[in-house]
Amino acid sequence: MRVPLTFYKNFSVISITVSIICCVLVLASGSPYFTVMAFWMKFFSNAGLLAYVHLFRADQFTFFANLGYSQKQLYLQFLAIDFTIWIILNSITLMLR
Repeated sequence: MRVPLTFYKNFSVISITVSIICCVLVLASGSPYFTVMAFWMKFFSNAGLLAYVHLFRADQFTFFANLGYSQKQLYLQFLAIDFTIWIILNSITLMLR
């Protein structure tokens, strides 16, 4: 789990910022149904972030390949970590509402 967290650390600020913005938008809307819209915003922002990583940060994959991790494994673990954090933040947001 340490290697995927190292990969996630490179982009965590952007990803967690988007998660917090989504939670603020859910709070501002006052409707729990806005969570669906926030989910899609999070989904497309992650797709853009992974496209950026794939196109402009491809040189770092050599390091992770030497540790035995493929790009697909890193992407899936990135998404799993990120959406877990988003679900936790979203749950807290819905409890505060």
